[in-house]
Amino acid sequence: MKKQIDEFNQTCPISIGNAGEITKVSYDNDIVTMLFTMSEVYMDFRKLADSPDKFKSMMATNLTQMQGSSRVLFNMLVDANATLVTTFIGNTTRTEISARFSTDEIRDILNNKKGVTPLDRLKSLIEITKMQFPIVAEEGITATDLYIENDNVIFVYSVDETIGNIYAISANADEIKINMTANITATPTAKRFMQAVTTCEKGLVYRYKGSATGFAVDIAFSPDELKGIAN
Repeated sequence: MKKQIDEFNQTCPISIGNAGEITKVSYDNDIVTMLFTMSEVYMDFRKLADSPDKFKSMMATNLTQMQGSSRVLFNMLVDANATLVTTFIGNTTRTEISARFSTDEIRDILNNKKGVTPLDRLKSLIEITKMQFPIVAEEGITATDLYIENDNVIFVYSVDETIGNIYAISANADEIKINMTANITATPTAKRFMQAVTTCEKGLVYRYKGSATGFAVDIAFSPDELKGIAN
């Protein structure tokens, strides 16, 4: 396996899109360490670093759906009775988050021993997104909550009514929805999230709430609309 890792390293850094890159993979004393350098444009690693156990759990949940070369690598780790350490470094703050997986944990992920479902993966993505909150979407509008409600995933935004007009959002909701359509899959992170939503046959609702009046406006996308956007 060391030879294969050395060959892999010759191709590093490997881009993983706007999210970042695989910077290096090393193998020493039955421990494989994968180093990722990640963009912090869409994610503040300082917030994630506060909950390393939760981060590991969410990572394990999402790894159950890996395919291709990633799955081959994990099978190699099991065959070599190796431990995996994944270290993510934010490219701006240089904050590090690490998750360590034993051989047994890797085997369980490969076999999906916990019976992780698409809904579990969606809930995991929701939790990792919520760890970033509050997020300023634009001046006067801040993402404050995210949850599943019946057949929809709800993003909640607080509108600072000293700056913005919640009633103007209501009056222009149709036009805003059209403009939002192009942004739903504008980044790899957003596209991945939407794919998880559609896999679970859920819709997306963007709920704007006035900070003073409490007046709320929903801009909703049905599962069929989301599938149309994805295609």
